[in-house]
Amino acid sequence: MVAIHRWFQRGVVPGAYDIALLSGAAKRGIALTADDLLRARSEMVLREECPAGPEN
Repeated sequence: MVAIHRWFQRGVVPGAYDIALLSGAAKRGIALTADDLLRARSEMVLREECPAGPEN
């Protein structure tokens, strides 16, 4: 539980835990895919690189 608290404080879950997250979600009947994780990480990177949003 300490690790989860730290992830929350940092606003990021280390990629090394993706398999465990997917497995835990599946066991609990939560629809979570690797694509979901990838999209979330990509959106985070875009926000960091372009705080005002992407230019059109």
